[in-house]
Amino acid sequence: MLQSRAGILGFGLLITGWLFFLTFVKRKYILGLGVIVAISGFILFVFTQFNRLAYTAKSLENSVNIGINDSNKIDGTNIRFWIWKSAFSVIENHPIIGVGTGDVRDELQKQYEKRGMSQAVIFRYNAHNQYLETWLGTGIFGLFALLAMLFVPLWMGVKKRDWLVVGFLSLCSMSFMFESMLNSIAGVGFFAIFYTILVSNLAVNNAKPLS
Repeated sequence: MLQSRAGILGFGLLITGWLFFLTFVKRKYILGLGVIVAISGFILFVFTQFNRLAYTAKSLENSVNIGINDSNKIDGTNIRFWIWKSAFSVIENHPIIGVGTGDVRDELQKQYEKRGMSQAVIFRYNAHNQYLETWLGTGIFGLFALLAMLFVPLWMGVKKRDWLVVGFLSLCSMSFMFESMLNSIAGVGFFAIFYTILVSNLAVNNAKPLS
């Protein structure tokens, strides 16, 4: 679990944002320098000890050169690349209203079979991207609703300096790029509970007192 690429990327972005805030807003330059050294050591450790990240970088280099006949290879990065291409193919035919939440897997299956993606066909993969998954199922308006649900509270959190809300929504937004989190009970439960608590608290704090 510590080799989760989405988790490492999200954590890295949050640390970078916090470092920027610490150094340039709070003007704690010595502490900021210490954090930079610590982060540099962490990055060096990750890239030398976790072979999966180096393998991912190599896979990204090769993804653009993979043909349809190679799209069923085991590598997770390449599979995602072709899954996303399949999802966009479905979206091109149903961009406004989607195909309905119950038909997303069936429509993706057709694209997998068309592309010869045997592994994806066997395991009936979802879109591995919550934004694409929502667009596929509910259309462009559902995608706009999801984006508003994420980025309106995120903007309010930045404005009110509620960094817990900002951190939570940033991590979820990043995770949504690589997984269909809201397709599982674990993902829905985690998101719904913490979103409700944190965003409700933000809304209460943002409300004007009654006169």
